[in-house]
Amino acid sequence: MIDTKLITFLTLLEEKNYSKTAARLYITQPAVTHHIKSLEKEYDISLFKNSKTFELTKAGSMLLEYAKSLKLQEEFLLANMKKQDSFVCNLGFTPMVKAMIPPIEFLKQIFYETPSFNAYTYTSQELFEHLNSGKIDFAFIDNSFDSSSYESIQVTNEKVVLVGDPKGQYGSKDRITREQLSVATLIWPNEDSGLYKCIHNALKSKNIKLKNNYSVSSNDPDLIRRLVPLTDGLAFMYYDTVKEDIEAGRLKKFDILNLQITQNIYVIYPKSLALDDNQKKLLEIVSKSSR
Repeated sequence: MIDTKLITFLTLLEEKNYSKTAARLYITQPAVTHHIKSLEKEYDISLFKNSKTFELTKAGSMLLEYAKSLKLQEEFLLANMKKQDSFVCNLGFTPMVKAMIPPIEFLKQIFYETPSFNAYTYTSQELFEHLNSGKIDFAFIDNSFDSSSYESIQVTNEKVVLVGDPKGQYGSKDRITREQLSVATLIWPNEDSGLYKCIHNALKSKNIKLKNNYSVSSNDPDLIRRLVPLTDGLAFMYYDTVKEDIEAGRLKKFDILNLQITQNIYVIYPKSLALDDNQKKLLEIVSKSSR
């Protein structure tokens, strides 16, 4: 480890203040002074031309470069030591799934130690292309896939809810009727998304027909959330995407008689993929964490 006195020296030059340096390093101000004096005594030099401006002497400048070099070497060593115990995986998410399962938070929850990984957002079609080309290792997807070509693990069975503006025309209601839904302004995910197909299949199964709806579509969950109050419209969204908005009163969840919608979310990968030990570990942990 780099000498703590050198750390104090580097920090003092950044803060240019003894008390701020002490606070940043969680030591006392006299300790900062002692560290600086100890360095001067150890190397038999004066570090500063001017103790108020912290202008360095020639010897002080040489010690600064030495301290910086040691710090960089230590950071490099620590990064590479951690890398030996972690692994890198390239993960792909559809926009709707990424909003429902933020990759950083999700992976931090399921790993005992945070791994090194890259998280990308693609359409469903792009996910399949990148899986097949090897650009990504695994895809978190809410769309249909060819089970003869891909292995899969179900991550969750997610509830789909209908939300609207609590201050809008439906704000006083707890339930939206079929008639109201059939003429409401609807904000949809794009037609190629798994969520869109899930909603339409559910409406069709209950013989709920839409009539003269004004519709807006987007694959950006954040934009859909903003459009709901702006258009005084309704949107079907994954519950975990809008949970905080509902709890905070920014959006309101409505019931529809006899309509319950859920969607399976999977992590998939090509059957041709030769899994290494790290990839097997990731899948094992995802499997154990499935909900």
